[in-house]
Amino acid sequence: IGLGIPAEPLFRSRDPNDSTSWAGVKSEIQETVSRWVSGVKLNNIEVLASEDGIKIYVRIDYSVKQGNSSYNNSIAVEL
Repeated sequence: IGLGIPAEPLFRSRDPNDSTSWAGVKSEIQETVSRWVSGVKLNNIEVLASEDGIKIYVRIDYSVKQGNSSYNNSIAVEL
């Protein structure tokens, strides 16, 4: 995630009968942000753990549109 720490996804569908999937949660977050934060679109959300499993990170890739221009960026934070 650009922090120099190899990471692996924390959320994977473990139970095929689970009605709440990571894809569903991610989609709901993306829709809510686009509805309430004008000009911002979340392109991707990843929750990752460090190789030793001690640290958890969230990385968000997003786009911001202002007038005729837009730019892409990302942010990663340790939880």
